[in-house]
Amino acid sequence: TAKLLRSSGSVSNGMFVHFYDSTVTNKSVGAFLNTTISNNAGECTTTYSIQDTSYHGLVYIKGYINTNTGRIIGYNKVLIQ
Repeated sequence: TAKLLRSSGSVSNGMFVHFYDSTVTNKSVGAFLNTTISNNAGECTTTYSIQDTSYHGLVYIKGYINTNTGRIIGYNKVLIQ
């Protein structure tokens, strides 16, 4: 389960966060199952399911929202062993 937290700027609840994943070779190995919109603290949660169980290595979990001033992007990474 991943949680995208606002680290700077102002909070806007009700923003839809688009989540996606990629490996270092830009391949997707999983899917996001239940993305929610942001709450009044600027938080959004989702569940990520790994579908390629043969993959081992870094996976970048990325999220973005589109605002009237542009796209805001956040990411983190997990190591699958």
